[in-house]
Amino acid sequence: MNQAAPEGEGSAPPADEEYTAWARRWLGDRPIPHELLRLLAIQNGLLPGADRLRRMTITVLAPGVDDSLLHALTTALDAGEWEVMRYLLPAVSVDSPVTFGSGLYGYWVHPDEHADPPAVVGVDSEGVFFVPNGRTLAEVLAASGLPDGAYAFEEFADLAAELTALGFPVEARDSDELPPSPVTVHPEELAKALSGERPTSG
Repeated sequence: MNQAAPEGEGSAPPADEEYTAWARRWLGDRPIPHELLRLLAIQNGLLPGADRLRRMTITVLAPGVDDSLLHALTTALDAGEWEVMRYLLPAVSVDSPVTFGSGLYGYWVHPDEHADPPAVVGVDSEGVFFVPNGRTLAEVLAASGLPDGAYAFEEFADLAAELTALGFPVEARDSDELPPSPVTVHPEELAKALSGERPTSG
């Protein structure tokens, strides 16, 4: 699959000052993940492939981006879940369960996590956090929401090929080959703990 990446997988223009300042709210001094910079550049037309992103219903989240899933989350998340979002740099949203698992995917930067780059986790439109297999954002997106049964391999291969063509190599040939997430602090368990600790009003 690596041969399908003609667009210079090693290059990604730096983000503008507004996006960099926004990402620093979660990352601090850590670098913005390279694959996120590349996705942002593609969406902004600085690199080719914006049509592929639209076809896969991938929206890179950034200041000023109007996204329906983010709007839904503003009402779905409770106080404890919003606390968890402090540790989740929102990277992309996917709004078609036919293509991928619908949800918001981002980098998990909880202070007790030490993966470099940060692990990728997700939150669905109901505000439920989940930890998918895969070490990179591309791996997670290729595998998320795949149906069980005979068609799983073909759909994974198709999505992996699309992402590889954008310069995000997915080495696995099957979703079962993806490495487990390195996450040690599960965001959903943390959300439940924080929600339970908060006193109820009234």
